[in-house]
Amino acid sequence: MKLNDLLEEFKTGTKDHRGNYAEIFVNPTGKEMDDVSSTEGYYMSYEGKEKKLRFTGYDKKVYVFPVKLFHGRVEKLIGVKHPIMDMNRDNFEVEKIDSFEGVAVKKGNRWVCIESDLMEGITSDVNDAFKYFKKDFNYINKYIDINTFIEKTKNELRKSQEEEE
Repeated sequence: MKLNDLLEEFKTGTKDHRGNYAEIFVNPTGKEMDDVSSTEGYYMSYEGKEKKLRFTGYDKKVYVFPVKLFHGRVEKLIGVKHPIMDMNRDNFEVEKIDSFEGVAVKKGNRWVCIESDLMEGITSDVNDAFKYFKKDFNYINKYIDINTFIEKTKNELRKSQEEEE
């Protein structure tokens, strides 16, 4: 293994909002994903007993980190640039969002996306949501199954559209 490969796997370390050290891995091994995962909840709507981790897909790379680190802190470190969404959706352009973030749980030997704050913001406008779904995030599926979550979200949006008609 080359030095660049090793440097690529371990991105950086930082402190979480409580001052505890946490590592961030890029294009992680299964062991690295297990190492950063935890059964703790930290401000998430999902409170299952499975091991969880946060992740961000950006620039064809997947970053994984403990649930105790917030996406915003990590994304600043890795250079993710997308508009900040506020309650009025001012200055929000879905076309400029080039990342996918979420929370994954380990089910058997596979990591599966179960939550995405970013997607919750995007899906508040159905047209924006379907534009976002056309983006290519398939590279994330090598590490974390996001397709199941995206399909579930699409189906929920279609159902809500039908109910409104």
